[in-house]
Amino acid sequence: GHWSWDRTVDRATMSDEIYRIFGYTAQSVAFSVEDFLSAVHADDRKMVQGLMQRATKTNEPTDADFRIVTPSGEVRWIHERSTTSVSGDGKPVRVFGICQDITEQKLAEKGLRQSEKKFATLFRHSPVGTGILHPPDECLLDANGALLGIFGYDLHEIVGHRPSDLGMWGDTEQRQQILETFYATGEVSNELTKLRRKDGAVGEMLLSLIQLRVADEECALAVVVDISERVQMEKSLHERDAAFRAAIETAVDGFIAVDRKGAILETNDAFLHQCA
Repeated sequence: GHWSWDRTVDRATMSDEIYRIFGYTAQSVAFSVEDFLSAVHADDRKMVQGLMQRATKTNEPTDADFRIVTPSGEVRWIHERSTTSVSGDGKPVRVFGICQDITEQKLAEKGLRQSEKKFATLFRHSPVGTGILHPPDECLLDANGALLGIFGYDLHEIVGHRPSDLGMWGDTEQRQQILETFYATGEVSNELTKLRRKDGAVGEMLLSLIQLRVADEECALAVVVDISERVQMEKSLHERDAAFRAAIETAVDGFIAVDRKGAILETNDAFLHQCA
């Protein structure tokens, strides 16, 4: 909506949209500058008064966001801009302005800030290694304590650097495949890969990449789970099982394995030979 204030007679005129924004039926009441100020939210009124006083003294344009309260008690955010026309001798004659209802925009911004705050809290305190990458140059923008613990770095040692510059990739060919998949699909899920720690040790890790928007910029959330101990344990169990089976197969004594019901599961050659 638009409005004007005739400084020579101290009279304000407003469009129907201004009335609607302020919670009135179009042209239903005379709307003075005092009425406008009384509608401004108490917490913002001093700021708005200051803007008006400076504009009156300097004739400079105004541009501000502030809250108003409608007669029904509803709080709305408005964006206001104004300019002042002056006479030939430089005296202010009329002020012209526009107002926009930006309540939805402000609520959306508030919701976004709250979401970002929640994300930041989860990011910092997550027990899973998590970092944020800038996809175009693959630079690390941030990392939580769990990720720093996995790789043995301090935060200042990795921020602004690419994982490849730090030698984190254990397999450069797989790195290329992972990045190509991410750029093509927007995500990589639990990819088993070898990643190198600061001390040079290479670990078996599950890597996931997810598209993420941070401060209006496309980024990638990297999630790393170190499964080196699990892989080593599985390898040891496999080796023990293989050694046990080899011992049974080469034994001169007969071996037989049965279930709880007595059904035969497996035997070795010596047992079969003994039983003809």
